[in-house]
Amino acid sequence: TVASFVPIIVASVSSTLVTQYFFGGEPAFTVGTEHTYSVLEIPYLVLGGLIIGAFAAGFIQLIQAFARLASWPFYLRVTLAGGITAACALVLPQVLGVGYDTVNQIMVSEVSMLLLIGLLFAKALCSAATVGIGMPVGLIGPTMVIGACLGGIFGDALYHWQGIDLSSG
Repeated sequence: TVASFVPIIVASVSSTLVTQYFFGGEPAFTVGTEHTYSVLEIPYLVLGGLIIGAFAAGFIQLIQAFARLASWPFYLRVTLAGGITAACALVLPQVLGVGYDTVNQIMVSEVSMLLLIGLLFAKALCSAATVGIGMPVGLIGPTMVIGACLGGIFGDALYHWQGIDLSSG
């Protein structure tokens, strides 16, 4: 019913007003303009969508695998998730936190392919471990980082395949 949407609308409008008052009307992420260079990109994008969908299914399976540890005492599960996260953070500190800065860097092509691949798997592993074991964490930020990494990998591969220089705009 329409009445059930009123609180959602009020919350959305009030949060937008408060956010714009304190942080201004700037967008959260800087997104450059994209160009379509060839109709040959379409099959590549479809392939990318299929691979990203398969990665998402694998991510869900990984969360469920960690959720099977529910019989372990909570302190052991938290120690396991903390150990996984700490080990990943020693190599890739970008796995820590929400990752908005990393997403911005990926969107403006400031991240190498090797870092994208490493961060993709490290963030997926850390996020699946913490969510799967039952820690009170969110998935919005981590999935944005994972999606940005996947998009960056496919975008960078497409540009190299077509011989386009990303640094020129």
